[in-house]
Amino acid sequence: MKVVIDKKALKFVNDLQDSDRKLVKEHIVALTNPRTARDVEVLENGHCRIHVARRYTIFFDVLPDDTIGVFEVTTIEQAHKLYKRHRK
Repeated sequence: MKVVIDKKALKFVNDLQDSDRKLVKEHIVALTNPRTARDVEVLENGHCRIHVARRYTIFFDVLPDDTIGVFEVTTIEQAHKLYKRHRK
């Protein structure tokens, strides 16, 4: 599968310190096969999320053309606020 990342999400990742950026990017690359990626959760509205080292959350969709669309990467604290928004 191909992974496509939203510009805002990519900017967030690129602005992280080196060690965190590497860790988040490894998790994004692992999404090329979401069935074997660790800790993937499907939210009530069909969006998916994956936690990274209990510090970050990646929100994504599996699109009909077998593309993974990463639409948000954020801190775990900010993600807790977003869960309600992504559930609707």
